[in-house]
Amino acid sequence: MGAGDAFGGKSKRDEIYTELLLKVYGMLHYDGLNLGRREFTYGLEYLKNSSKETSFPFLAANVVDKATKKPIFEPYVIKTFGEKSTLGVKHSGIKIGIFGVAATDSGRSMSIEDKEKVEFLDPITTAESIVGELSRKCDMIIGMGNMEMQMARKLTSEVKGINLFLISGNMRRLYKPEVVQGTDTILLKCAARGKQAGKLTLTFDVKGHKVKTHSGELVSIDDKFPKDRTIEGMIRDAKRRGDEITRKKNAERTSSKKTTEAKNLPNFRPRYVGSQSCAKCHKDIYDRWSKTRHANAMATLVKMGKDKDPGCFRCHTTGYADSQGYLNQQDTPQLANVQCEACHGPASMHLDNSRIRLRKPTLRVCEVCHTTARSRPLDWERDKKLVH
Repeated sequence: MGAGDAFGGKSKRDEIYTELLLKVYGMLHYDGLNLGRREFTYGLEYLKNSSKETSFPFLAANVVDKATKKPIFEPYVIKTFGEKSTLGVKHSGIKIGIFGVAATDSGRSMSIEDKEKVEFLDPITTAESIVGELSRKCDMIIGMGNMEMQMARKLTSEVKGINLFLISGNMRRLYKPEVVQGTDTILLKCAARGKQAGKLTLTFDVKGHKVKTHSGELVSIDDKFPKDRTIEGMIRDAKRRGDEITRKKNAERTSSKKTTEAKNLPNFRPRYVGSQSCAKCHKDIYDRWSKTRHANAMATLVKMGKDKDPGCFRCHTTGYADSQGYLNQQDTPQLANVQCEACHGPASMHLDNSRIRLRKPTLRVCEVCHTTARSRPLDWERDKKLVH
């Protein structure tokens, strides 16, 4: 089962990797995927169509049709484990109910059209209703929530009867399972971006409907994990298709730039000039910035082996999302790293006329890259002083 935030962005390239993820999840025999914030950026129709193509259900108990108040996706799934026959006598095994809920703000990234169709019910009230229903049908109940840790603790402390609750969608680390205070509920945390696998061992009292003992940990995905040749081939194919899209995009940008230069046409759009140009007048700020992590953002990618991954460029270079910004290390090396213009905007016009002011960064500017999925929560007053 997966707790959510599995998908990436919304581009064609991201859709290729989403398609890969769903296929891999099917091969790994997932029992259900709880939809989170990132999934909803794809839109309802895309999610509905994708759910029909997978071997497991998409779970979202508190996401309902605004008109009918009925769940748009499956609220829960019931799985039976250990069912067997001995000497003609059938043993029913253990029935486990798995449900999923999303935070009420998960729909903020949806389109206006989808927002008019969807309503996000209170996850705690929804979970209480679902658990009441599952408790009559199942021996064990597992919940999944794409939400902040504080909300997960509140939900599991108020809703009785949940044996395990798996949380995703925030950067708070929880290396080992914890028992929620005042309950028997075990809270677990997914690793960010699938960098670690969760291992949980428990003994369950079927008659008492409770976990007797448990232990667990997050295990780093490294060379000790055996590789699957089929999945490796799927990854190579997806990467090839994604790289082809990126090459075409870069070729179009380069061609457009050369056409403008060949025709000697004036370019009235502000251009990125690089921090070296800023240093001419702001040397003290430049010197302080050069000692920050922003100034070495590309080196971070090199260490991770992702310096050629366009999916990382928007937050590790300057202006990648803009046609005037970073393209690649060969054509635009001067715009690698998170430079002045990544926060203040392209500075060519300011360079020509200092009366033309650049934007003053706000918390919202920083949150484009510093999301809960990528970094710890920002402390605006403190963190803005670390930039330069």
